[in-house]
Amino acid sequence: MVTPVCNSSTWQPKDSSFLSWPEMFSLDSFRKDRTQHRQRQCKLPPPRLPPMCVNPAPGGTITRASRDLLKEFPQPKNLLNSVIGRALGISHAKDKLVYVHTNGPKKKKVTLHIKWPKSVEVEGYGSKKIDAERQAAAAACQLFKGWGLLGPRNELFDAAKYRVLADRFGSPADS
Repeated sequence: MVTPVCNSSTWQPKDSSFLSWPEMFSLDSFRKDRTQHRQRQCKLPPPRLPPMCVNPAPGGTITRASRDLLKEFPQPKNLLNSVIGRALGISHAKDKLVYVHTNGPKKKKVTLHIKWPKSVEVEGYGSKKIDAERQAAAAACQLFKGWGLLGPRNELFDAAKYRVLADRFGSPADS
């Protein structure tokens, strides 16, 4: 127990670990305490997920990996539509991107069927349908980037380059 020592005008604790009045309410003190708390709570590293599947963590929270995907691809549905639209010369890609929704007890699941440049499926989960769609689309954007269909800063290529890339997958650019 800390016993205070009274001076004539100021109160000083004997324990030096006690914060002074301004320090007690400073943001730096709060941040340090919060960081230490997180370090004690988070002893295990976050789980590694396969790149094509964005799953919720046990308990229904979105994992750090999926949040990072949404930081890397802030508007993943628009980006997917833009890549396929530019590659195929179409204004909408609804035939090439099909979102299939499944309602779970707590979470919504979306399976995104991609039909260009090759057929593949990715999954996303969220508390709302749009969140699950965005997670699935972000996972698909990560695949597209890995396949070389997006530039280093998620830039689109011109239609001619997409034709060359589509040939590499054995998919004609207009399929």
